[in-house]
Amino acid sequence: MIPDLEMWRCFEAAVAFRTFRRAARELSLTMRMFEYRIKRLEESLGASLFTRTNGRATLTTDGERLLPQAYKLLDQASFGRDHEHVPPVVLTVGAPVELGVSWLARSFERLHAYRPERRLRVNLGDRDDLVEQIRRGAVDCAVAGMELNADGLSCEILHRQDFVFVGSTSLVRKRSFSQRAHASKHVLVDLSEELPLFRNLLEAIGDTIPWSFAKIEYFESIEAIRGRLLEGAGVAVLPRRIVARDLRTRRLKQLMRNVQLRQEVLTLLWRTDHALDLEIRRLATDLSRSPLHHLGG
Repeated sequence: MIPDLEMWRCFEAAVAFRTFRRAARELSLTMRMFEYRIKRLEESLGASLFTRTNGRATLTTDGERLLPQAYKLLDQASFGRDHEHVPPVVLTVGAPVELGVSWLARSFERLHAYRPERRLRVNLGDRDDLVEQIRRGAVDCAVAGMELNADGLSCEILHRQDFVFVGSTSLVRKRSFSQRAHASKHVLVDLSEELPLFRNLLEAIGDTIPWSFAKIEYFESIEAIRGRLLEGAGVAVLPRRIVARDLRTRRLKQLMRNVQLRQEVLTLLWRTDHALDLEIRRLATDLSRSPLHHLGG
C-alpha cells in the first residue's frame, strides 16, 4: 500500500502538535480516524513512527528520518511536483544574544537540511523584550528561556536543561566554597547586573539578600564565562550541558552540591493567530532535534 497525502498530513500534524488528540482536532478528525490513518501509514512504511507517553507523541528514529520526506511530499502537493519551485518560507526569529550566537546560528546548517525552503532571519535583542516583539510583529517567533502561559501566545518546549554552581578545581583547592560566608573570597561571573545565572542558586535556597562577593564580572556569553572559570578567575552558575566535559575531566568542580538548582526550559514562543502557525510549529520540531550539548566545546 502506498501512503496517501491524508496519512502524511496526519503524520505532520502529530509532529507539529505533539499529541494525537490535538492533531486530530486541528484536522477535524475523530480520534479513531486519526489513529487509524497513522496506523495505516506505519504499516505501509513498515516502521513505527511515534512513541506515546502520557498523551505526548514523540518521533522515533524512523519517524525523524521520514520527517523531511513528509515536508517535501506535502509541499509538492501544495505547489506542484517541481520541488525547486516551492516558494521559500521566511521566518524572523527573535533570540537573546547568548542563545542566538551560541546555539541558534550554529543550528542553521542542520535546520536547512531539515527544510531547505526555509529562510531564517535572527533578530538578537534583550531577553526581557521578546514577548513584546512577538506581540507587535517585529519577529514571527522567539527562542526564550522560559515557559509562558499567556493569552494569545503559543509555547512549545524545545529543550530542558539543568544548572550547576561551579569553579575551577585549582581555585577551589585554594579557597573552598561550601557556604554563603565563603563568597567574600571569590569573584562571581555572570551575564549582567541582574545576575540571571546566579539567580538560579538564590531561588533554589530561597535567599533574597545579595551575597557579598569580592568582585562581580560580566560577560555577554555563557561560553565566555566558562572560559573565565577555566582560567581559575571565578565561580558561576552554568548549564550542566556546557560544563559536563569539564566536570568529568575535573577541570571544574561542582560547588554546594547539596543545593538542587532549578531546571530551565528552552522554548519557542509565537502568536497563536500567526498566519504561519504550522510553519512555526515545524521550526519548533526541528529546533527540538538540534542538540544543545555541542556547545560545551
